[in-house]
Amino acid sequence: ENMQTIKVEILVPAKCAFFKGKSSVTTKCLDVVSNQVLTLIWYNQPFMKNNIKTEMVLFVTGKFNKLHQFVVYSQMVCDKVTNAIVPVYGANAGLTNQVIRNSIEQILASGENFSVLPVADEEKNGLLLLNESFRELHFPTSVEGLEQAKNRISLEDMFLLSALEYYQNENVQTKKRTYNQSKMEEFYSACPYTLTEDQENSLKEIIDDMSSEKVMNRLLLGDVGSGKTLVALAASYLAMSSGYQTVLLCPTEILAEQHYETAKKLLSSLNVQVELLHSKLKVSGKTVIYNKLKGGECNLLIATHSALSEKVEFLNLGLVITDEQHRFGVAERAGIAKKGENPDVLIMSATPIPRSLSLVLFGGLDVSEIKTRPAGESKIKTNLVSGTKEKDMWTYLKVEIEENNGKCFVIVPRIDDGGEHSKLNSVGEIQKRLVEFGINEDWIAVVHGRTPKDETTRLIEAFKEGTKKILISTTVVEVGIDVPTANLMVIYNGDRFGLASLHQLRGRIGRDGRSGYCFVMADTESEQAVKRLEIFKKYNSGIKLAEEDLKLRGAGTMYGTKQHGASELFLNLNFSVELYKQAKDILLTLEKEQITKIINIAEDRFGEIYKKVVLN
Repeated sequence: ENMQTIKVEILVPAKCAFFKGKSSVTTKCLDVVSNQVLTLIWYNQPFMKNNIKTEMVLFVTGKFNKLHQFVVYSQMVCDKVTNAIVPVYGANAGLTNQVIRNSIEQILASGENFSVLPVADEEKNGLLLLNESFRELHFPTSVEGLEQAKNRISLEDMFLLSALEYYQNENVQTKKRTYNQSKMEEFYSACPYTLTEDQENSLKEIIDDMSSEKVMNRLLLGDVGSGKTLVALAASYLAMSSGYQTVLLCPTEILAEQHYETAKKLLSSLNVQVELLHSKLKVSGKTVIYNKLKGGECNLLIATHSALSEKVEFLNLGLVITDEQHRFGVAERAGIAKKGENPDVLIMSATPIPRSLSLVLFGGLDVSEIKTRPAGESKIKTNLVSGTKEKDMWTYLKVEIEENNGKCFVIVPRIDDGGEHSKLNSVGEIQKRLVEFGINEDWIAVVHGRTPKDETTRLIEAFKEGTKKILISTTVVEVGIDVPTANLMVIYNGDRFGLASLHQLRGRIGRDGRSGYCFVMADTESEQAVKRLEIFKKYNSGIKLAEEDLKLRGAGTMYGTKQHGASELFLNLNFSVELYKQAKDILLTLEKEQITKIINIAEDRFGEIYKKVVLN
């Protein structure tokens, strides 16, 4: 951390001192840019005393210690006059910066073309030659030249990714099913809601996909509360009314039950047999469902991971819907798809993904996006609160609950007290503190991962009805607890949550369009966490948060893409929508055999990871 490279001029001869068998070499120098005098120090490199001469100009890489001396990790002599840009490599004692520079010089002098494009195609498309870009990267002549070179090098990776996407799209499976749209009118008249324009457009894209001979592979992106479930149920009705079964996979039991209730309400008048399958069902209950699925009596199965069991067999599975895609591995999705003959696939996600990332992450998928919420834009204001203001915050919340019929979620990172993470608040501690702050104990309900299921259901119902006004919970609420009238939230240890989780949590309140507050408690020294919370306070839009998160953390670690193997893929990629588009356009102008050659190179370099990443 805090490593930097500065240009300095040596002012005095270096001195060497020994202490307990260890050496330190020190000298005074002038920072050429800021004109300040600094002390440089080299530890355990006594030979530096003779290498450092007065008036020498160096690039030194290192960091300041507590005494404000600059501890040098590596150095490079440079020309006194020029203000050249000098790359600093992750060198070590055996492999110095100079050795690396000399090696690169030799490689570039060999004249081999490193691009996947022949030089003629590079020139035809007006591109900087890749070899020239590498030279500019390692021996820069100007900042502008360096930027152009970086773009050209990034474009090279984009060729490989666009080739994989091309291959993916050329090899889309086909299906023999046909769907009959004539019954959709029945669904619209039974549906108690009018679809928003975004919902209508997404549904139209889904129906067009299902009606084509190619297997649907579509991602439905929509922020928390945007009404993705309604669109998914409409798609499942198209399948069911055409004689095919649908399965809706959910990551948690709470979410599965919620979808089950919604589906029953919505589809009860439409003669649809809906079943709910999860691991806690008794064997006899499961057997009944297995038989109905096999016999074709059950049209819609809503299930957790239990649907992946070999005992689950469908008569004619037509549509697979998965909710919250980042919670299901690619293998699991493929497993369920094998239970039908090339079923159509719809993936719902509330995790907003920047366009630049979705283009690549979901190369093999078409994306529909629901941007608006049926209840209108969220009117929730976010405030960051420090520990000293906690009592004032609860004084305010007490009034909101008493006088304005407020309901408040309280999110806590841990169930238990103490232990090594004792800085983190636990459910019990917070409950005690609220009572100390004068909150009526009867208002408070507590739910966490170890609360028995029927108890959780009972408490959530009490919170919905308003007999309980404060629900203290661990992040079990992140996905799936739907209390439209809740409009207040307090998140303790907010610095412990990523932006995606914070956004999911905040999305639980203000769902009926009411205004309200989300308070985030955080006392943290981490600059990164502070930046993250500031961004969270500033933006309500999931997509905006995602874009900022991408800038903050880079693609590799964002939104748990790590578990898809994506971090390896993105580690060295410099994303840009424009470059990706440019690469795709250039690829299509190439001869077929040239494209095949690029696909093979891409397969070698990224193939396995890409298969893990792209949801196919």
